[in-house]
Amino acid sequence: MDTYDAIMLLSYGGPDGPDDVLPFMRNATRGRGIPDERLLQVAAHYKRFGGVSPINACNQRLIADLSAELARRGHDIPVGWGNRNWHPFVAEGLDELAQAGARRILVLPTSAYASYSGCRQYREDLAEAAEALHDKWGTIELGVEDSADNPDADIILDKVRPYYSTPGMASAQIASVQRAWEALAARGVDTSGIRLIFVTHSIPVSMEAGSSPFPFHPSIDEAVAASGGRAEQQGSEASSPAGTPATEISYVAQHHALIQAIMPELRRVLGREDLGYDLVYCSRSGPPQARWLEPDINDFLEEIAADTAPPTGTVVVPIGFICDHMEVVYDLDTEAKETAARLGIPYERADTVATDPAFVSSLVDVLEERAAQARGENPSPVTVTGTGPFHTVCPSDCCLSPARPGHPSPAAVSAHPGAAPHSSGAPARAAGQSATTQEDSMSTPHPHAVVPPEQNPENPGHPAGVPDRVGEHAARHQARHAGTEATPHSHAAHARVTDPRDATDVDFDEVNNKQHYALYSVFALGESLPADDDERGRIVAESLDYVKGAGAEIRGFYDVSGFRAEADLMVWWLDDDPQVLQDVYHRLRASALGKFLDPVWSCMGLHTPAEFNKRHIPACFGGVAPRDWAMVYPFVRSYDWYLKAPEERSRIMAEHGRNGFAQYPDVKGSTLSAFGFSDYEWVLAFEADSLDRLEGVMHAQRYTEARLYVREDTPFFTGPRVSLGEWAERQPRA
Repeated sequence: MDTYDAIMLLSYGGPDGPDDVLPFMRNATRGRGIPDERLLQVAAHYKRFGGVSPINACNQRLIADLSAELARRGHDIPVGWGNRNWHPFVAEGLDELAQAGARRILVLPTSAYASYSGCRQYREDLAEAAEALHDKWGTIELGVEDSADNPDADIILDKVRPYYSTPGMASAQIASVQRAWEALAARGVDTSGIRLIFVTHSIPVSMEAGSSPFPFHPSIDEAVAASGGRAEQQGSEASSPAGTPATEISYVAQHHALIQAIMPELRRVLGREDLGYDLVYCSRSGPPQARWLEPDINDFLEEIAADTAPPTGTVVVPIGFICDHMEVVYDLDTEAKETAARLGIPYERADTVATDPAFVSSLVDVLEERAAQARGENPSPVTVTGTGPFHTVCPSDCCLSPARPGHPSPAAVSAHPGAAPHSSGAPARAAGQSATTQEDSMSTPHPHAVVPPEQNPENPGHPAGVPDRVGEHAARHQARHAGTEATPHSHAAHARVTDPRDATDVDFDEVNNKQHYALYSVFALGESLPADDDERGRIVAESLDYVKGAGAEIRGFYDVSGFRAEADLMVWWLDDDPQVLQDVYHRLRASALGKFLDPVWSCMGLHTPAEFNKRHIPACFGGVAPRDWAMVYPFVRSYDWYLKAPEERSRIMAEHGRNGFAQYPDVKGSTLSAFGFSDYEWVLAFEADSLDRLEGVMHAQRYTEARLYVREDTPFFTGPRVSLGEWAERQPRA
């Protein structure tokens, strides 16, 4: 280790007490213009833990253990500490080491896996700190891949490679799982039915896609084959060259590679040759319309509890986290544990690995490996998977920020990425500009505009959420609107592709905490329109202008002719004021076009928070762009439905959703309450880009238990989305 003068543990940071929570949240969201009252809604979750994040104690323990192992190996080198969002900040940690004489510093992040938030962003943090300390210490450079020498730099900073695949990481995970398994067995749980569930931090799907530097993303099997089949040999010391498609695998693939490497040994020590595993996610902090890795641990527990053969118990393994911080002690020890208890599933959470001597030893191995690289040597990375990444400097095309797909984050290419966090917690950057929504030419301005990420406290600056922020499942289960319906979330895939037409940052709390109404109105053409083209065009233009004057958003006009004999035109309006919707209806009827239209059917609906998951918001209020086809129908549940236990309704609706939307994830739904508004309880609108997709989801959902609890679900009104002028051109002429 003589290549370096010091080591710095680089972490995310967390509050040390109640007075620190709000300043910490300000730092985590700096530059996004979020008012304190909104931050306090999130910060209040820390009260359960006295305002103290366990990440700090974990890091202090890890520093002590690293120092002891380094000393045992004969390395006399100090270990410092720096955080992104709380004391000691990165700049503070670097400054302290520089004052002690350190000029070549090796950085060890507390993230074991490679992705933007776990790898490249830490180099951006170092770049910010280097800029902040420039006047005091001169030029501070981030080192190159194979050397710590830079004659033009006053201080050099190097970083180790991702270390998820080290032998110590693998053996520590095995020991942790074995302890949790034995704890369940000691409680009398039948081990033949225990489900092994690995959990890691969810990240945006776009971040997952950018977490490998190569266009070709191999499967685990391909990576294993490329490494000589060693990934299934736990504890083997495979080595692979850096920078090949066979080894540079993505964030999700890294987790699967490690799990597959330890599964043979787990099957042996646990006595379960048939043992499989699941990889699920926690701590999703983005808006509901942004696509993140799924399923959430709580949703997954509910899904397996509804299986025909539910598990006898669960061992939950926080494989994505090296120590107990908020994702572990709240998201897993509190939320997920409570979910399992409610479902009657015995639950045991495995330990994190930071205190395991074998894991600490492997961290020092990685430090020594990087020191050898800096000396110009060519050490072979020791790995149990044969997979990387093995680089210590991110290539230009890997680990990209999801904020700008295809481009590195500004801090990655600029030495002036922005001011450092303020110790007071005051925002250090100007608020970003609000996003704008491009409207369809037929529509009035959008009153349900998307909340941009810079104004979303649930997405406070860390692309993977806040790695020290509490989970959201409990919030989704509070303040339920009794008896509400929502389309259950599908678990057809663990990651869904974002449609570029849709907004990716929607604050679902903002949607749920306001009143949003929709009005669906259907008309028949009472008499033929004028034959003269100019006259017909004038009628349409004047009528459309008059209708827009009400201020309601027009989601779309739909040609429903031919699907039903008595209907020709459907209009879908949105507004937060029901009287505005009444006004727009009156205006259409009073317009020049309205004189040709006879009312057939109309129904108003109100968005109410979904009973079982507050993230399930209507597509029409959640930033989802209109699709080419729409299907609208009312709905009335059976009398006994509302008398069933919530758990039973949840199970039935979960099956209903899996049977339909798992097969048709491209179909977008808007379910609104209509109690007391008309003869119906609910009004539903499904949207898709082709008619067959609407038919498919409706057909699939007929084969579910939920159909037994329906009193009425007609009439249906279906048609393509058209401009009003196009609709008029299709109609009979006098």
